Amino acid sequence: MKSVILIILILLSLLPLLPQGLTAAIPRYNTSNKYAMGVSSTFNVKTDEVLGYVAIYQLSTSSASLQFNTVIKATNSLGQTLDFWVQNIIEFNENQYNFTDEVWNFTSPYASINPSLIHGDGKVYTTIIDGKQISYYYYSTPYSTLSTPFSTTLFISISYSSPYIYVYFGYNTSSGENIYDEVTIKVPYL
Repeated sequence: MKSVILIILILLSLLPLLPQGLTAAIPRYNTSNKYAMGVSSTFNVKTDEVLGYVAIYQLSTSSASLQFNTVIKATNSLGQTLDFWVQNIIEFNENQYNFTDEVWNFTSPYASINPSLIHGDGKVYTTIIDGKQISYYYYSTPYSTLSTPFSTTLFISISYSSPYIYVYFGYNTSSGENIYDEVTIKVPYL
């Protein structure tokens, strides 16, 4: 029997950030929009970390992925709000899995990541969405062997010190916390 059982609990650490206006928002997107570009969020939560628990008891497919997404909102000293859509992803391929993260400029429809303003273990790649060239940041870990039951807690944490936002992508296992990518985003006038 082919079945996938996923249990996802989003746990929020409701610790407010410093009053300079940087917030993480948990958005809900219009599912009819294929790429969710330019779609407003329905609610915001100020926090510096989001967590998502995943438990997989059986996985009967050759490939799949599970995405944990949030939006980081930053308001600079000029009053401009910048949004970054960040993703912590588990990819499954046959009997293996790996962790992947992506950062997209979500400030306006079809906005791109400026490669000179983002640094981490990954690189900036370009794709075409609706005929428009879009740049985004991407990093992926090496594959590990999957054995079920499999459980982990994905997390995305943020901190900042003007003009930088620091984004930490990681996961927790029984052996502890693992940060697999630390991304620095330079935001002018933050």
